[in-house]
Amino acid sequence: MGNVNLVMKDFGLDLGFTKTLISGKDFIILEADNKNKVRKDIDLAKKKGVLVIVNVKDEDTLRYLIEKTKVDIILGIEKINPKDNVHFVRGGLDQIVCKLAVKHEKIIGFSFYDILKSKPGFERAKLLNRIRFNLKLCKKFGVKIYFGNFSKSAMQMRAPKELRAILKVLNCTKNALEI
Repeated sequence: MGNVNLVMKDFGLDLGFTKTLISGKDFIILEADNKNKVRKDIDLAKKKGVLVIVNVKDEDTLRYLIEKTKVDIILGIEKINPKDNVHFVRGGLDQIVCKLAVKHEKIIGFSFYDILKSKPGFERAKLLNRIRFNLKLCKKFGVKIYFGNFSKSAMQMRAPKELRAILKVLNCTKNALEI
C-alpha cells in the first residue's frame, strides 16, 4: 500500500499538482448510509486530524451533515435524485441547503472520477448538467466548492490544467481546485 501511495504522490507532482492527498492518510471518504454511524465515524476521523469527506445518499442526510456534523467536504450531491423533473434539473442542492452550507462553513465537492466513470452518452450528460446547476447555485449563494480528481488509481488522475478546462466548460469561474 505504501508503494501505491508513493506512486500516486509522484504522479500527482508530475501532473503539476503542488499537493497530492492520499486516502486514509490525509483524508477519509465516508459513505452516508446511517446518520448515527456516519456521525461517529466523522468524530473518530476528526480526532485523528484528517480531512473528512462524506459521500451523501439522500436529501435528509445532506441537511443533517451540513447542520449537525463536523464534515469538511460533502460529495455526490448531484447523484441524490435518480430522475430529473420535466421542467427543471434536480441536482440535489437548493437555496436553503446553500445558505446552510455557507452558515456552517461546509465545502461542496465535485468529483472528476464520477464524471470519468459515468456511462458515456445520456448518463454523463445528465451528470454534467446537474454539476453545472449545482455550481451555479454555489456561485450565487457563495458556497465554497472543491473540484478534485478523487481517483482510485494513478491512471485515472488528470492534470490541474484539464480540471480547469472542465470547470470552464461547466461555467465555473471560481478557483475550485484549492483546499
